[in-house]
Amino acid sequence: MRRAALVPLVAVALVLAACGPAAPPAMPLAFVGADEQVYTYDVAGGPARRVSSTSLLPPPYAASVTYQWPTWSPDGQQLAYLQFARNAGGQSGSAVIVSRADGSHAHEVFENEPGGTLVTPFYLSWAPDGSQIALGAQRGSSAAVLLLDPTGGRDPQFVTTGSPVFYAWAPNSRSLLVHPFGSARANPRAEVALFHVERTWDERFVLPVRPVGFHTPAWSPDGAHAAVATEQPGQGARLLVFDTASGLATPLLEVTRAPSFTWSPDGSRLALMQRENDTKPFAPALDVVSAADGSRVRVADGNISAFFWSPDGHRIAFARFHDQGGPGTTWWIVDADGHNPVRLGSYLPDDDSFVLLLFFDQYAQSMSPWSPDGKYFTFSGSPVGEPSGPSHVYVAPTDGSSPPYALAEGHMPAWPAPPPRLARG
Repeated sequence: MRRAALVPLVAVALVLAACGPAAPPAMPLAFVGADEQVYTYDVAGGPARRVSSTSLLPPPYAASVTYQWPTWSPDGQQLAYLQFARNAGGQSGSAVIVSRADGSHAHEVFENEPGGTLVTPFYLSWAPDGSQIALGAQRGSSAAVLLLDPTGGRDPQFVTTGSPVFYAWAPNSRSLLVHPFGSARANPRAEVALFHVERTWDERFVLPVRPVGFHTPAWSPDGAHAAVATEQPGQGARLLVFDTASGLATPLLEVTRAPSFTWSPDGSRLALMQRENDTKPFAPALDVVSAADGSRVRVADGNISAFFWSPDGHRIAFARFHDQGGPGTTWWIVDADGHNPVRLGSYLPDDDSFVLLLFFDQYAQSMSPWSPDGKYFTFSGSPVGEPSGPSHVYVAPTDGSSPPYALAEGHMPAWPAPPPRLARG
C-alpha cells in the first residue's frame, strides 16, 4: 500500500491515544422494562432487579418519569442512564443518573429542568478509564457533545455542536475524535477533529481529511491507529488509517461514500459494510479487512444493517433486513473468516432497536449485545407476524443450541462494550 506523509502535527496530536482499560468481570444484562424503569438480569439465573428510582427518587416536580439507555461503566461497577420527567403542566425535564450496578448511591451528573434551555440527552459513552462520560444531546436543531463527571463533582463541560455529530474516545481517555456535520460534499463545515479533554474546542486539531458520509471515527484498541473515510477532488472515497506515533496515513482500500467500520478487539482487522450513500440504511455485504494490507474476506451478503464483533474477536454478529416475505430482521453470527454461520432468530425491531441498527457503529463503542464471555446475544422487539405486540428483551445462546428466549417485556438491553485486548503505553 502507498503511505502518504501528512502534516507532522498529526503525529503530535494523535499520539495522545494510548493504553486501554482492563477487561470487566462477568456481569448482568441491563435493560429498560415495560414500566420504563432500568433493570439488571443475570442470565445464569435469578429474578430481574430494579436499578432506577431506588436510592434516588424522581424530581419533586415530576408527575411522570421514565428512563432510557442504561450504559455500563468500563469496569462494570456503575450504570449511567437517562431520566425524563414531565410536570403536571406537561413540561419536560431530563437528567443523567449514575448509580452502582445494584441501584445504590444514585446521583445526578446532568440536569435540565422544565422551563430551562431545552437540552435533550440521547447518548452516553464512558471514557475507557471511567473518568468521564461523553453525552450526546439535542440542542435546538443541532446535536451537542458535553463531558460529564460521573461523580457529579464538576459541572458539565461543553465540547461542540454539529448536525449530525459522532465521536470516539481515545483508548487512553485523554482525547476524542469528533466528526461533526457529516459529509464534506453536503456540508463544507464537515471535519474530523482531535479534541483534548483538558483543552477547548478552539484548540482542537483538525485532521487533513475531507470526510465522506461515514458516522464514527474508529481508534484501534491499542491507540496505535485511527481510521476515517475521506476523499480528495478527482478521487474516489478511501478508508484511511493514521499511525498515531508517526502521523503517516495509509489509504487502506477504496470504499463507497457511506461506509461503516469498526476494529476487531485485537486490532488486526476491521469489519466493513458499505452503503451506497448516507440515506441508505442497508449495505449489500459485510467484509473483514486486514489492517496490514487491505485484503478482505466477504463474510455475509444481503441487506446488512449492523454488525458487532464478539468480545474475543473470533466472530461477528450481523443483522440482515428481510427484503421478501414481510418485514423483519434476522440476527446471524459468523466466524470472522466467513465460515460457520449461525442463525440466532428473527424479530421486528422496536423503535430503540431501529436507532441502534441505524447508528450501530456509534453504539458499538458504548455497549454490546454480546455478553462479556461471548456465550449470549441480546436484542429487543416483537415476534415477526405480531407488529402490534409488546416489545420483549430476548437472549440467545450464540452457539445456536437453542432459540432466543424472551427475558421480559422491555427494550434497550446492553452489556458493556468489549474492552481493548491490547495496550500501548
